[in-house]
Amino acid sequence: MPSQVSTSELLGSLVLPAMPESLRQIRAEQARAVPDVERITAIIAEDVGLAAEVLKTINSPMFRRRQPLGSVPNAVMLLGLDNVLNIVASVALRRTMDCGDNRMSLNRFWDTAGDVAFAIAALARRLSGVPADTAYTLGLFHDCGIPIMMCRYPDYLDTLKTASRPGAPLITGLEQERHGIHHAVVGAHVSRSWLLPEAISTAILHHHELPQMVADEAVDEMAISLIALLKMAEHISNRFRGAAFRSGADDQEWEAVGIMALSHFDLDTTEFSDLSEDIVEELGGR
Repeated sequence: MPSQVSTSELLGSLVLPAMPESLRQIRAEQARAVPDVERITAIIAEDVGLAAEVLKTINSPMFRRRQPLGSVPNAVMLLGLDNVLNIVASVALRRTMDCGDNRMSLNRFWDTAGDVAFAIAALARRLSGVPADTAYTLGLFHDCGIPIMMCRYPDYLDTLKTASRPGAPLITGLEQERHGIHHAVVGAHVSRSWLLPEAISTAILHHHELPQMVADEAVDEMAISLIALLKMAEHISNRFRGAAFRSGADDQEWEAVGIMALSHFDLDTTEFSDLSEDIVEELGGR
């Protein structure tokens, strides 16, 4: 049982990924009354590795471009600045995360996050109302608090193992009990410090609280849609990865909120099963 320490103090004790300098410059330019789009594309292009990863992501099967985009300016022109910047932030996040001895666990984390990001973008393309790039960004960022807590708390892997057992309490409650803070709070703090859209930050903070979000009439509809898509995407990722990656807690959460997530998009279980099969096939064909 952790001592009584405020959330702000606990966040201050964590090593949070710093916003990369290139992204910081982009955000500063974006905040101007009239952003210089050419300057922003130049900043991205100056970081050759970042630009290559952004174009690789944009041209991946996830976004289904009819013709590949060959440059950052073309991507901005066709997709819009905000869409490209969401992808820039997603690429930058993985580049900033490292945790020494836990590298193998982080590799598995990123594999799963990549599957979820692919699946949620595929769902967003098929179901109206949520841009695919916004969904993709949530898919990668939603659990970013987990590797941060893994780096901070030596016993955190044990917390994850306990939370994955059938009948275990929800992971956020277990984290709160053991560490005084949970990964959704940490992830939302990173999202806001990186100046991601507020709907994404809200969805990260509450992604294990879909029923409460649906019941709260003051909550932004986009955030609810994102969480509902995320629950579906996580379930599809579990189907794709199979028993080796699935945990009892994942299945337990889906049983609790799955129908609510489907009903948000007027889907029945048969329709979702067909949709899931299509996306699982796409995941296997990447």
